[in-house]
Order: sequence, then C-alpha cells, then structure tokens
Amino acid sequence: MKVSMFSIAVVLLSVFACLQACVANPAEDKLDEKIPKADKKKYESIRDGKDWANPFLVVTAEGVEIRSKGIAKGRKTVATKELRKTLTSLPVSAWPYGRVVAVVEIGIRSDNDDALIKENRKSVEKILKDLEVSVDPWPSA
Repeated sequence: MKVSMFSIAVVLLSVFACLQACVANPAEDKLDEKIPKADKKKYESIRDGKDWANPFLVVTAEGVEIRSKGIAKGRKTVATKELRKTLTSLPVSAWPYGRVVAVVEIGIRSDNDDALIKENRKSVEKILKDLEVSVDPWPSA
C-alpha cells in the first residue's frame, strides 16, 4: 500500500487540530494572576448585596447565577460545570476586593430543590477552592 506525503500531512494536521480543540487551555483554568488575595478591609463593612462589587453567586437547583459588572447585563446563570470558565473569563476589574465571592443559596425553592441545591453548592465550593477564591457567606437571596 502506497501512502503519499500529502495523506500523512492531512492525518497529522487532523490529529494536531483535535489535540488543540480537545485539550483545555490552562489559562482558562486559573484566575488572572493580577487578582490579589482577598482584602477583607475592603468589604467587611458591606451589609447590602447591591453594594457588593465582586462576583456574587446564587446557588440554585439549575446551577449558579453569577452577578458581576464584568458580565453583559450584569448577571448570567450557568451550569456548575461552566462556573470555572465564567469566573476565569471575568476581567481583573470585576475583582476589586481580590479573590473573594459572595455565595448564597436561593431562598425560594420547591421541596424537590434542596438536594440539587446542596449538590450544586458542593460543586461551587470545590471550584472556588481550586481557584483559591475565598467565600463570604451571605443570607439567602
């Protein structure tokens, strides 16, 4: 069987393209290094969620609502598996207090939502820990 150089080149290019598409970009897995550690002095006096300037996460049965000035329209609901990508895509300016987010569980829920919210909360906390982001707990939203 005779194989041409063109065929080999096409196969190699296909494999390379798949590798690029299939392998996660390490930069997407981490927050920008310019975002400092959380500075509690900058947010400890905040008592109203509308005054919170860093990302504010509302854990729901469907996933996580992210409220941030770094998101078009100021909020976006994502599945927990999309949380890391969404947080790492936020600009440095969305983190004025450093690496800290406010996290609440949605207050209005049906009886069947509790288990899903609990599961999503665990996923959120794991992702935040992996990103080295502190959690500032808030009452329910």
